[in-house]
Amino acid sequence: MKHNFKKILSIILVALMCLSMFPVGVFAVEAEMPACPECFNNTNVAPTGVVVADPDCRDAAGTWYECSAIHANGAHLQFLDQTAPAHHSNPEKVTHVAAVEPDCDNVGNIEYWYCSECETYYDDAAMLAEDALANLEATVLPVDEDAHDWGEWGVVNAPVCGESDGSKERTCTICGEVESEVIPATEHNWVVDSYDETIGCMEDGEVVLKCANDGCGATETKIGKGWLHELVKTEAKTPTCTEDGNIEYWTCRQCGKYFDSDAADKVELNANELTLAKTHTLTYHAANDATCTD
Repeated sequence: MKHNFKKILSIILVALMCLSMFPVGVFAVEAEMPACPECFNNTNVAPTGVVVADPDCRDAAGTWYECSAIHANGAHLQFLDQTAPAHHSNPEKVTHVAAVEPDCDNVGNIEYWYCSECETYYDDAAMLAEDALANLEATVLPVDEDAHDWGEWGVVNAPVCGESDGSKERTCTICGEVESEVIPATEHNWVVDSYDETIGCMEDGEVVLKCANDGCGATETKIGKGWLHELVKTEAKTPTCTEDGNIEYWTCRQCGKYFDSDAADKVELNANELTLAKTHTLTYHAANDATCTD
């Protein structure tokens, strides 16, 4: 038994001596290298020894490799075999700024995010590398000279009917710019102001007309007939299929003229405007199939 133990021990020692003659790497399983992103093979790829275990806002996690082949720029290529993308892990260092529309006196800005750790501005909440902006100026929207906040119009000079234009102004509540517009002069809008109530429509009489336009107040006196009509109302009548109808109207007992009302601004009507032609009033009856009883 003692002899067998010594024999086994000798065999183990000889085996260990043989193993010591070969590099350890001969028996290691060689890991497959990632392909170079430019030459698309891993023949010349080897790790650089740089490993990023945890991603941060600047660097993705993964292992850096170098391809020893000569590339288009005449140099070797180093690349990252990424296991996790870069991200902004500290919310206290990220500031979100809401979008602000520019106006006539102030610049605005787009919606953006700023990381104080990497001192970078981003135009998307994901804050990936492709979302990065060049600088703070890239977030600025220029002044919009047309974006005024106008107040109400105010009359500066009232127009004079038939003579001269007027003007009105309004002011921007932001920048104080004043905008002016012309108020075109109009013709007088004459209405009856007073008249001699003792004069009938078939007699000459005096009537005072007054312009109803705001700010005018001009008056004019005229002599003529027809200022005081004696009006009788005719009620409206709906036409039927056998008889004509008529609109509501007033007739002067003295001159026989027709009017649309008895108001001061009444409009004279022609006789052919009074009549409403007869017309049928139709009732729809749906078809019914005949039966043995109906």
